[in-house]
Amino acid sequence: MSQGRRLAGADVGGLPRPPTSFVGRAEELRRLGGMVAGGRLVTLHGPGGAGKTRLSLEAAAEAADRFPDGVRFADLAGLHEPELVPRAVAAAAQVRERPGQEALAALTDGLRTRRVLLILDNCEHLLDACGRVAASLLAACPTVAVLATSREPLGLPAETVFPVPPMGTPPGDAGPAAALAAYDAVLLFLARAERAVPGLVVAPSEVPVVARICRRLDGLPLAIELAASRLKVLSVAEVDERLADRFRLLRRPTADDGVPARQRTLRATIDWSYALLEEPERRLLHRLSVFSGGFGLDAVEDVCAGDGIDEEALLDLLAGLVDKSLVVRGEHTGRARHRLLDSIGAFAAERCAEHEDLEWLRARHFGHYLAIATRADEELRGSRQAEWLARLDAEQDNFRAALRWGMSAADPAPTLDLIWLLQIYWVWRGNFSEGQRWFDEAMARATDAAPSVNRARALARWGEIAEVMGEYGTARSRYEQSLAVGRAIGDPTRIGTALLALGEVALAQGDLGRARPLLDDSLVEYRKAGDRERARWPLDAMAALALAEGDLVEAARLLELSLSEARELGNELGVGEANRNLARVARARGDLVTARSRCEEALGFARRLGERSLEGDGLTTLSHLELDLGEAQRALDAARSALRVEEETGRRLGMLEALEAAAAAMVTAGRPRPGARLYGAAAALRERLGTPALPPESTRHQRQREQARAELGEQRFASEWGRGRALSWEEATSLALDDAGETPPPPSPPSMVLEGDVWTLRYEGDAVRLRDSRGLRFIATLLADPGRELHVLDLVAPAGGRLVVADSGAAIDPAARDAYRRRVEELRLVIDDAQAGGDPEREAQAREELEFIARELAAAYGLRGTARRLDDPAERARKAVTNRIRDALARIDANQPALGRHLRASIRTGAFCSYQPERPVAWEVRPG
Repeated sequence: MSQGRRLAGADVGGLPRPPTSFVGRAEELRRLGGMVAGGRLVTLHGPGGAGKTRLSLEAAAEAADRFPDGVRFADLAGLHEPELVPRAVAAAAQVRERPGQEALAALTDGLRTRRVLLILDNCEHLLDACGRVAASLLAACPTVAVLATSREPLGLPAETVFPVPPMGTPPGDAGPAAALAAYDAVLLFLARAERAVPGLVVAPSEVPVVARICRRLDGLPLAIELAASRLKVLSVAEVDERLADRFRLLRRPTADDGVPARQRTLRATIDWSYALLEEPERRLLHRLSVFSGGFGLDAVEDVCAGDGIDEEALLDLLAGLVDKSLVVRGEHTGRARHRLLDSIGAFAAERCAEHEDLEWLRARHFGHYLAIATRADEELRGSRQAEWLARLDAEQDNFRAALRWGMSAADPAPTLDLIWLLQIYWVWRGNFSEGQRWFDEAMARATDAAPSVNRARALARWGEIAEVMGEYGTARSRYEQSLAVGRAIGDPTRIGTALLALGEVALAQGDLGRARPLLDDSLVEYRKAGDRERARWPLDAMAALALAEGDLVEAARLLELSLSEARELGNELGVGEANRNLARVARARGDLVTARSRCEEALGFARRLGERSLEGDGLTTLSHLELDLGEAQRALDAARSALRVEEETGRRLGMLEALEAAAAAMVTAGRPRPGARLYGAAAALRERLGTPALPPESTRHQRQREQARAELGEQRFASEWGRGRALSWEEATSLALDDAGETPPPPSPPSMVLEGDVWTLRYEGDAVRLRDSRGLRFIATLLADPGRELHVLDLVAPAGGRLVVADSGAAIDPAARDAYRRRVEELRLVIDDAQAGGDPEREAQAREELEFIARELAAAYGLRGTARRLDDPAERARKAVTNRIRDALARIDANQPALGRHLRASIRTGAFCSYQPERPVAWEVRPG
């Protein structure tokens, strides 16, 4: 089987999936696989366009089984700031930084015990930063391996450099077509020619010309692919003729153009392709270089149209560049997204600097992304938060490029606008340090700015970052500055926002008397502005104040009003927050059934939206509810889950509340020593932040502390309390998660229980409720009998009877059949040549692939060549069961990602289905 098919079928979720097959490179792949198995840092070193990235993906796919914690891919091509390299690698490795912690330290801490293969792709422009990351990982993470691609080695002592040469090309006196077609470069050209012109057959007489083209392009894969793409409009001979002028560039002395030697061949190839473009295509290619990390059609239309490019022609122009392999098409969240290959982007940027007005272009780029951020600021508060969070994720490189340009602009105000608009995104994603850095730089440049709406907003958002990080004094100062600006310009919305923020800081610090008038005045200002959405915010804060004062009726009234407004406005986040707060009120009333229902609804919203702060709050509330219900271990599990979430987002107040919830659960579970120590830590940390505990939770925690004191005795309690007060944030978190070395009781077993038409799935302390479906019943049957393989027909019967599935058509469609048959002819030529040349290894590889194709065709066609259709009962059941299980897993993923990841890794589907976890897991399954 070819390596391209192996990658397409491998379970390597951390790797991008290339759109084309992998051709050749068998020997390089074999040697590289040995290096990856035996070394911890391997750098694929070679010129641009040599295929380093693609080779690294194939090698990683083959090595995936040796890395049980995954293979992760960090694309550094769109990154320009060396200080952001650790954060980009951490994001690829799914490691989150904590506030105040260096990104590199977070990365090494997060990977210290994981067995992971990291690919650092496109390191050449960030050599020092990539070298530091790689060296730190080698020193601190003994089971992490690094595979780097770069035009220059990283220069580390532990580095193994793997040269990636051009593909093999035939010598000038090579023999017949069959022998020429055995060379990797020729095979690549033929494969890409067929992809460019489906059904194209290169005649045997043309194969020597193809070989000559490959030699003249030095066997560089990108150059070969660009040449093959021209077969849409040229013959093989015409492609060869057009290379003549361009190839002269290779002979120019270095002094004539200053081009680095490693770029000369690729530059010639790209320049030749560029020469074939019409003038509007050239201008569009120039302008596309302004984007960083990718772009959609809407961005191209907004940024690149005008001054020589007709907006109505843009779609066709972009399609032409995609056809010519100068622009790569992909998808993100169901929308087409394009990018320039790294080398082509650099080439286009040079031409852009020569032929375009860069300031005009960068200003348009900035304006487009300012408009996106402006819309996102509203959409993130409505019903489309998840969609817009994903969109902002995809545009981070473009936002950074816009901010870099904006920082050098004469007027700092628009840049400040973009920063404050992105602040909510940075907070939700936990990127506090990046947001703080941009804010600090912009505010330093805007010290003399006149009072304005935007300055008031920026000061408020700047204060919010400090508040989330627990820096209440700094936050209060910035909010007061924002209030002063709002009053100076007479803007009720800005006044209301600053008053609300000051009231919430007072509430967090326990100053209830100061909080009330601030919140009341905030509501007045928002209503004066006619802003219904913002007028909800003081209601939530006033409800928290009423709860702290023990007025449960008033708290419930305010929250129901807030919930009603959120639903009417379509604000899913607001609905989730109101439900979380109503759960707290219901619990304070003793109505635990209502409290649990509200809490689980809030957690469902949080997980669907990816809103981590709401998830952390909901888990802490769930911990208290489990304790009320007498489930001490489940309470501790939920508190620990909350603490992990809050630690990732860096919300200090949320961490405190989760620490206290864990302490309460420990005491109730009969572990008063770590509980007392954790209470001491929480008390000291509250003092450092200036945030006293508020009723009703403060009352519960007082009871739990007294219980621990009674069980330990005054002297031992005081000792544990004192030890806890000396702990840092990190040490307190470790104590809550690990019990300071004490052996915890066995965790609550995972369970899947059907009550009525709703399944409740519990896993690692989290719970999710999902409406019944066939797919969930199939999953329950598999979980109930781990390791056992069930035939799909046996699986269907207990899960709800016979499935009726429409006929799905032929097993293999005609296009795939023809492609297989063409490949058979190619493989026969390879086998003949291998036999003639005495190469048994290449012959065996070709025969293996030939046997695979024969099996596929035999399964799809009868003896007379009639296509078999998928109407066999077992086959139809297999297809239906697989689809329903996939649908159910998608629902689980959306609500409980950790469980979704576990099930996807453990459930096998096919004619026989099974649940085979890596480590034994005993599920409690009750199907009603």
